Amino acid sequence: VRSTPEERILVVLNRAGASKAIQLDIDDLGWPDGLQFSRFGGGPAVEVNQGKISIADPREVNIYWNRVKQ
Repeated sequence: VRSTPEERILVVLNRAGASKAIQLDIDDLGWPDGLQFSRFGGGPAVEVNQGKISIADPREVNIYWNRVKQ
């Protein structure tokens, strides 16, 4: 995770080698439910839900970003 006043970047490495769903516990980051992250390179966005982010079909390298509203 990388955060600046302008954006948040989430990088997930899937070393399992399979497209198995990933669930990340991010409750300690204080991100609100409903916060959406767009996937670099296209594909479905992910959303914070009850302190977690779920990635249904992860790639080997997954990069998501969210622009902080000013």
